[in-house]
This record gives sequence, structure tokens and C-alpha cells, in this order.
Amino acid sequence: MDAILKKLIDNLVNHLQDLRDLYDQLMQAARNKHRTMRVGDIDGMESWSAREQFLAEQISVIEALRKEHTRQIAEWMGFEKTPKVTILAQKMDEPYRSRLLALAGAVRNNAKNAYQINQVNDAVTQEILSCFAQVQRRIASEHCDIGLYDYTGQKRMTNNVNLLDAVG
Repeated sequence: MDAILKKLIDNLVNHLQDLRDLYDQLMQAARNKHRTMRVGDIDGMESWSAREQFLAEQISVIEALRKEHTRQIAEWMGFEKTPKVTILAQKMDEPYRSRLLALAGAVRNNAKNAYQINQVNDAVTQEILSCFAQVQRRIASEHCDIGLYDYTGQKRMTNNVNLLDAVG
């Protein structure tokens, strides 16, 4: 195998390892975000959301590099179109074949798990927003005491209640 091709394959292996690790970290961040949602830790949710965003950006950068190296390897091996990593790996000798197949499977599995965890988080978020909307509708539908006083010291009654006033 040519030294240039070996270097390209080694780079591809490194990118796949990075993607596997980043998706693993993304899963952990999504799980931790879910935990903070359950306990109502807003600061924790914001922190984990920022971590998720950072990891998603890193994944995007590494994925672009992976695609470029896959394209270069495919071109070097005589493919007309850039195939998936698993198809590319099948045309290679060992140990590259095994390494690429194992890493591609691990990346795919981690990405699938991260997606499923995010689906759960989305459902939880929708339920939380639905709950707040119900509270807002209930408060808005009744003339109620919001526990605030006006500048003269009189209790303020209102028909329109801001959700933040209701929660605060």
C-alpha cells in the first residue's frame, strides 16, 4: 500500500475516533441536560445546552474533514463517486478494514443513541412548555390576585397576568 494512501487512511481513522468520542460526549451532555430538566435546574440546562451546541459544532468540523479524506481515499482507489466508509473499507486490506468497519459502526451507534436521547429531551421540553401554556391560560382566564401592589400601596388585581409574574 502506498505511503500517501496509508497516511490518508490513518487520518480517516483518527477522524472516526474523534467522531466516536464527540458523539459519546454529546450523549453524556444530553443525559445530563435531561437530569437538570427533571430537577428544574435552569442554569444547569443552559450550561448543558451550551455544551451540546459546542459539541455539535465540533462534530460538524470533524465530519467535514472525514468526508474530505474519504473522498481523497476513494479517488486514490479509483472510485467514481465517494462511497460510504463501510464500502470503502471492504476494498482495503487488514488491519485497515477492521479498524474502519469497527469505528464506522461505533460512530453510527453513538450518533443513533445521541439522537434518541435528544428525542426524549425534546418531548420533555414540549411537556414543560405545554404546562407553562396551561398555567398562562388559566391565569389569564380569571380575574386574579397576583400578589403585587401598586405605587399607592393598594393590591393590584388584573385580568392580564404575565407568566413571569405568575411564576415569580
